Amino acid sequence: MVCNPELVKTGLDLLDFPTIIFMQTAYNVYTVQQASRRSWRIGQTLDVKVVFLGYEDTAQTTCMRLMGKKIAVSQSTSGDIPDNGLDSLNTEEQSIEMELARALMKR
Repeated sequence: MVCNPELVKTGLDLLDFPTIIFMQTAYNVYTVQQASRRSWRIGQTLDVKVVFLGYEDTAQTTCMRLMGKKIAVSQSTSGDIPDNGLDSLNTEEQSIEMELARALMKR
């Protein structure tokens, strides 16, 4: 299924579509997390795959990297440690948690 994250973030169970391909990403962590889990529901018997398409070295991939960082922070504060998905775009040496701590110290 090819879809827009804003249109599928709530209210859908896409059990018949174990692969979701996003042509664009949203700018809201909640929206991306909700939309990407529409196929991953109770009763799903197939492996779920979520794909984000984008052109390399564009604002689109910059956005996806930033969303990956935001999602990693969001998940780590709730006890999940992400190691795939948009988090795989993060190739920087320092963790986002350290960068966040430094930013908070500057305030």
